[in-house]
Amino acid sequence: MINIISLNVGSSSLKISVYANNQPLCSANIDLIQKTSHFSGQIPNSLLTWQISGNLSDDACQLIKKLPITHHSKFAYRVVHGGDYVQAQVLNTPVLAELERLAPLCPLHQPPALSVIKALMQAYPQQQHIAAFDTAFHAQQPDLSKRYALPLQLYQQGIKSYGFHGLSCQSIMRQLAILEPTLALGKVLIAHLGNGASVTAVYQGKSQATSMGFSTLDGLVMGTRCGHLDAGVLLYLLSQGWDEPRLSQLLYKQSGLLGLSGISSDMRTLLANETDQAKFAVDYFCQRVAREVVSLATVINGCDCLVLTGGIAEHQAQVRESILKQLSWLGVIMDTSANQQHQTIISMKKCSLVFSLLLFTMSFALAQRTVTGTVTDESGQPLIGASILVKGTTSGTVSDIDGNYALEVPEGANTLQVTYTGFQSQEIEIGANSVINITLLEGVALNEVVVTALGIKRDKKALGYAATV
Repeated sequence: MINIISLNVGSSSLKISVYANNQPLCSANIDLIQKTSHFSGQIPNSLLTWQISGNLSDDACQLIKKLPITHHSKFAYRVVHGGDYVQAQVLNTPVLAELERLAPLCPLHQPPALSVIKALMQAYPQQQHIAAFDTAFHAQQPDLSKRYALPLQLYQQGIKSYGFHGLSCQSIMRQLAILEPTLALGKVLIAHLGNGASVTAVYQGKSQATSMGFSTLDGLVMGTRCGHLDAGVLLYLLSQGWDEPRLSQLLYKQSGLLGLSGISSDMRTLLANETDQAKFAVDYFCQRVAREVVSLATVINGCDCLVLTGGIAEHQAQVRESILKQLSWLGVIMDTSANQQHQTIISMKKCSLVFSLLLFTMSFALAQRTVTGTVTDESGQPLIGASILVKGTTSGTVSDIDGNYALEVPEGANTLQVTYTGFQSQEIEIGANSVINITLLEGVALNEVVVTALGIKRDKKALGYAATV
């Protein structure tokens, strides 16, 4: 039975993942630039006749209508800007109104995502619809990272750094926690490089600073977005008669790789183009990534692990090589063969300084099993949207009205250790049916709950960990 349909509406793509009984069934990856679609997994025959229409909302609805949806099925959406929401939200009128209010801050992502959400909520009104936010991972950053050097009154009005690509960062941190919990709790830099791009500094599993800020314009150069820009340029253009719509068009849709090259916003096209303009755009992109990596390493006083992810980083070995060569003065030694073969770890096993480089893809998977149950308070009331950090496994998000959760844990785990800050930990054996119910004591914050999978054996030699000296 299909119980979860996950939708990721990007600035240039639509990704749909379908789960049956909490296990991956099939997925669709639709490229809005190339106008192509790719299906994987156990594809229902009904999907084989589906074709792209060119209308995002219609495409999503028509594709999903070919799936055997039941009233128990739930829809989960990636939404870029969640404002001050720190966890997933069940979608309703007030939540949708808040997300609409935030749309001007990310005009490339929020409007198309909301159009798909509204279309599916109308088509499936009896099902539950849940939004998870890219900004939530960064919501508890220190004020040193969140504030701009502007009057306090503006900060209190919400003009601050929100940060984005948080769901990607969460995915990376879960994967890293499975491979090596010690690294995951150390100094980690995550470079998400796609049509949108950012670098995030993470320490002890928490975001400390990120290159994107108030909007999705800041930081790295992107497909059509400018990245970091001196505000004086905007003041000058305003003095020359430019208005807000023209500036918005420039910054969001005419800049970035497209503006630099005058050819394309697509890295694949630029890498295949031998003109000086294309080469300049690629070189500019790679240098800005290397600069941002070093800058954010300062925030966390070093780096134990650099993770490259996102469409460009996952598939373009030439881009990865260029970035890492510019970090060679830090002691980075790239494994050229591993990089060309798109392996997970692309650094040599003996780096001269502090970096061990790992490459993760968003589809990275290990042998896992699912642990399910409910999270309630002491009175037995379900806790909706509770986020639970799972050391050594993945984090689970309680997102339905009954407080149900599902945690993916590696095969070999036989016990879950549940720890509340200030309370004695308890160990719960993972039974054959893998059902564990958790009751949070009064006064325990959701983010103070730590669940650790015990009994896992790791073969470091097999995983090929990079060493540092």
